[in-house]
Amino acid sequence: MARNDYGKLRRAAWIISKVKPLGTELSSLHIDETFIYQEQFCTADDGCQIKEYKASPTLFTMLGVEPNRCYGTGSKGSKEGCTMSPPDGGLASFIDPPITDTLPPPNPDDHGGALTLAFHMSRAPALCDTVTAEQLAALPTMVANPGGDAGFDRAAACQACAEWTAPFLRVGKGVDDYDATAEPLCHFASKSPEDVPYVYEPAVGTADPVALARRHCGCRGLVAVTNAGLERIDVAVSPGAVALKQTGATVPLGAPGTIPRDVAAASQGRLLVSLNNGDVVGVRDDAVVDLDGDANNGKQPITLGGNLQGIAVVNVAAKELLLTVTSDTGELIAWDLGAKVQCSRFSVAQVVGQGAYDVVISADLSRVWISLRSVAPLAGALASVSLPALAKCDGSAQATLKWLAPPGSPSGLGPMALSPDGSRLAVGGRLGSFCGDQIRNGGGDPIEIYVACDRIYVLDVATNTWMQFGGDLSMPTRPGRYPAGVAWFGDSVRLAFATFQGISLGLAEDSGWPMNMGTNLPIGGTLRLADTSGPNYKGGGGNTSRHWTYNMPLDGEVIGPTVVVDGGAYGGSGWVFVGTLTGRVSAYAVEPHVATPDPMWEDATADPETSLHMSTSGAWYGGCSHSCGLALSYTCASVCPNDSVPGGFGSIELGADAGVRVLAAY
Repeated sequence: MARNDYGKLRRAAWIISKVKPLGTELSSLHIDETFIYQEQFCTADDGCQIKEYKASPTLFTMLGVEPNRCYGTGSKGSKEGCTMSPPDGGLASFIDPPITDTLPPPNPDDHGGALTLAFHMSRAPALCDTVTAEQLAALPTMVANPGGDAGFDRAAACQACAEWTAPFLRVGKGVDDYDATAEPLCHFASKSPEDVPYVYEPAVGTADPVALARRHCGCRGLVAVTNAGLERIDVAVSPGAVALKQTGATVPLGAPGTIPRDVAAASQGRLLVSLNNGDVVGVRDDAVVDLDGDANNGKQPITLGGNLQGIAVVNVAAKELLLTVTSDTGELIAWDLGAKVQCSRFSVAQVVGQGAYDVVISADLSRVWISLRSVAPLAGALASVSLPALAKCDGSAQATLKWLAPPGSPSGLGPMALSPDGSRLAVGGRLGSFCGDQIRNGGGDPIEIYVACDRIYVLDVATNTWMQFGGDLSMPTRPGRYPAGVAWFGDSVRLAFATFQGISLGLAEDSGWPMNMGTNLPIGGTLRLADTSGPNYKGGGGNTSRHWTYNMPLDGEVIGPTVVVDGGAYGGSGWVFVGTLTGRVSAYAVEPHVATPDPMWEDATADPETSLHMSTSGAWYGGCSHSCGLALSYTCASVCPNDSVPGGFGSIELGADAGVRVLAAY
């Protein structure tokens, strides 16, 4: 019987779709007129004839049950075609109460009001004209668990805060500086949009309203894109400590061997990941979602081709554009996520053979920067393109292409990060060569060696010129090589940057440094802080002030943009997160930037050869440490954690098969 009822409905829907493809006659499960559709039907025996299909007036039922509207009481819902009478006494007691027309105050005894609050987004006008500025301001305070509830669910509090904040969030710094082309829901749904209590958040690193709302709420979360897939990490910060915990499932990306390159937040709660096979994969919650616009082709990613690298998403000119670059062809690609079509694609290389490695959008939405690098010959440049021209999707953007060479010796450019206030752009540079330095041999005598001496450049956006740091044109990574990740603190003055690999003297499993001192450092990456405003760090030995600290040694190599900073506004405290190929994500505390040396970054030089390095960048390593060279009472660097250094520290192990290639905040 059920199959028969369904068959009648399906047949009628097919006939009506042929006669009136845009009609809505069947939405009430009742038709009051006859629909006739004719088509030619041919067979080998009977030839061709016209066949007629008819849908006659009827009320469609399922197992004798009429549509829900037929059983409702009151004036709501048409009773057209119904034969049943509402039951005596109204609907069953377990039926949900009606949703109220206005948004009521929370009341656990008001079931209808509770439903209205739960489905607040479907009552946008009431939401936008009811919520006050005081209520919005109170939401972020709830995320901090002010009552100290032991059963507090911070992830749920973050989700609720972001969900209620997003409809009011304007993208920008304040009432006089925001993106008027990206107005939030309440601007359109409110009866008085000029009276809506908007909140503001700059679009640095993402244009996704929910991601910006999470940031506004003070919610901390990380996305680790690993060899195993995409993994979300919840970050719970308490005084002097941080706890990292994976939330949700690991979402596989691409075929085995596919390498993720970068991640960016997009609309509809999606995270977009660029892969080295030319695909861009979309993830929402714990599942891959369709991006290419064809649900029937068996494909979900956008296939762009090339060895994709950096990725960014921006809302501009009523479009949501995905921007990505290729290292093998040196191209910039713009894809319209709404229309699901390629908007533009062209080479941004300055010389033949240059690859493109990262892409960043200016805070005022005027420019797109692309870092360029070639190996033979070594050549790098910072390319820029007009974003408004790019958003036209008419090919005019290529004519706006400009290049800016890095200062000093030629270097290939790689990872980039824009400061939160949009005033400075940090860019990692590879010199492709090594510089002379010294270490002590097993007998304690200085010997000449060559170590990596790559650079971090900082562009002053307003003047389009490279900043200088005392007599230096850049900040050193020595002895780390290949800058892999860079991130800004909230004050737009300090940064953190990591390199692929620190000191290595050619041994298989450890660095071989320091010689004859006991336990050597492992072969791993480095992590360093810097102050672009002045030589305000003491780390490095000799009580000499520098723009940078010593390096923190890491447990494994850093292979991609895996550095994230949380906090640090107005010179305050913060946390630096970094992921390595071992599958570890580590958190390092950073104290307020004041005259007193930070015990983690300035007050524990752990380089027994500091005196040999004073003329270059100062002490190579510091922070976590252990005693070494017992006869000489030296202190040598250790991979954190280590109890000998005060300050917070936390980490999470994602597994040996989950080497971290991308780490981002969400």
